[in-house]
Amino acid sequence: DGIEDGSERLLQRSKELVVPLPFLGRIAVDRLTHLLREANGLGLAATQIGVLRRVFAFLPDLEEEPVVLVNPTFTATSDERESDTEGCLSLQGVTVAVERSV
Repeated sequence: DGIEDGSERLLQRSKELVVPLPFLGRIAVDRLTHLLREANGLGLAATQIGVLRRVFAFLPDLEEEPVVLVNPTFTATSDERESDTEGCLSLQGVTVAVERSV
C-alpha cells in the first residue's frame, strides 16, 4: 500500500492539512496509522502512502498507540547529533546510517 522507491510523489512538497480534520483527512490519518502498525514500522509520513499532506505518525513505544502529528514544524534543534541505522517502508530492505539532532 505504500509508494515504492523512485516515485515522483516522494519528491513533491506536501501541503498543510486543514484543522479540524475534514472527513477525508480523518480517513487519511486512519489509513496512515493502520499501515504503520501493519508494516511493523516506527514512523510513516502521509507522502509515503500517496497523500501529499503534512501528516506524520510514529510509535514512541511499540506497546502504545501511534502518535499523529498534523502540520509539524521544527521550532529548535540541538547542536548535539546522534547517528543510528534506520530503514524506510518505501525502500524495503534498505537500511542506512542517519544523523539526527538529539
